[in-house]
Amino acid sequence: MGQRTTGAGADGLRPRQKFGGGDASDEDLRVYAQQGDLAALRDLLNQLLAKYEILVHPVPSTTGLNFELGAKSFPKARVVVAEIDQLLVGLQPLPWQSVALVAYRLSSPTKKASEMPAWIERFDIGQFGESRGAQRTSSPDGRQVSGEAKFRPTQTSEKFQPGSLNQQPVRQAGMGNRSVSRSQRPETQQNFPVDSDELCPNQITRESWQALGIGFALAAGLSALGFLRVIFYGFVIMVHELGHAGAHWVFGQPAIPAVNLLFGGGITLSFGQSKLLLLLIYGGLGYLIYCLRGTPRLTVILGALTMVYSFCLWGSWDESLPIFMGHGLEAGAIAICLYLGMSGQLCRFAFDQTIYAMLGWFTLFQSADFAWKLQTDFVTQSIYRDGIGGMLDNDFVKLESSYWGWPLESIALLFLVLCLGAPVVAFLMYRYGAWLRRGWRFLLSPVL
Repeated sequence: MGQRTTGAGADGLRPRQKFGGGDASDEDLRVYAQQGDLAALRDLLNQLLAKYEILVHPVPSTTGLNFELGAKSFPKARVVVAEIDQLLVGLQPLPWQSVALVAYRLSSPTKKASEMPAWIERFDIGQFGESRGAQRTSSPDGRQVSGEAKFRPTQTSEKFQPGSLNQQPVRQAGMGNRSVSRSQRPETQQNFPVDSDELCPNQITRESWQALGIGFALAAGLSALGFLRVIFYGFVIMVHELGHAGAHWVFGQPAIPAVNLLFGGGITLSFGQSKLLLLLIYGGLGYLIYCLRGTPRLTVILGALTMVYSFCLWGSWDESLPIFMGHGLEAGAIAICLYLGMSGQLCRFAFDQTIYAMLGWFTLFQSADFAWKLQTDFVTQSIYRDGIGGMLDNDFVKLESSYWGWPLESIALLFLVLCLGAPVVAFLMYRYGAWLRRGWRFLLSPVL
């Protein structure tokens, strides 16, 4: 095996050695990559992702594999992550265990469209691979290759040279005395260790905007067509009754959500408070606090929540909250569905995002329309006060007359605010998800 040259290429990494007038062989690149050569690994990844027109630029780091990806448009992040992980598993053993990917959209082959990443992903090598042995991967022409995938070196990596990748020289694991030289990064820009981008806000992708827009149009159309609105209103009824039933169970009251066959809609059958169920709930809280005793911050929060729960049981909140949570969970469903429509989480197929977005918008339209009419339309108020079949009071009427003492209009206004605030909550959860994850890790810290 010949010796590789040590001069720096256009991106600061060593260029590939010419063998007999040609580029390094496939096997040579794999060997160099296993020894920690980022230039060889860059060539393999660029060949793998050429079918997506994604350009890969490695960022030297002592803590793991860090890559910046550049493309005019990206497929689903999980698709790219799975393919990269599959390749890295096939190259084992490697001197790294973790990988961080930062994807940027490019306005041209040499210029970023924005300094804000399109998405950021971290994973451990092998997390998405099918096995640690022979892998099945895709060649650039789309054919499936079993066993050890063979890759031809590609020149596409030389095109992507974003200026923000500059960094001081570092020594790479498994490379002996060799080091990867890079020019000094400007002081105004932050290096890219594994944790440097944790608080970068997420940008809504083009696919997410499409899902939200199409879902909005479908929900508006369904709301305008009476017979279709009745069909999809079943989703709102289901959420409403699950909200009642779930809150009843939380306060030790067994409940069963059901369809109201007599008057239409839904109804939740609840039973008396069970002391055995309350004992199991307190026992579960106590056991959870015991298991999390090594995380004092989380333990304190759980203790405070237990006190609030006990306060609700001592007052009448254990009766009024299950009544309100029917409509309350509708607002929660709006936030959850729109968040899934933005993020693409829990989506197995391309149209799943659109379906979640449609359900979120449809629930928002129906719930907000109901709350608005309940405040402003006298006929709607009269019908609502008449109850279900003239025998059962509706939720807000119960809260007005027996528990909270608020006027019906005020309770409806509270519900309207929750509905209109749900899309804002969904957006903040998606955009600042990194803050939430970091806050969760902070709570799990064993140091108070």
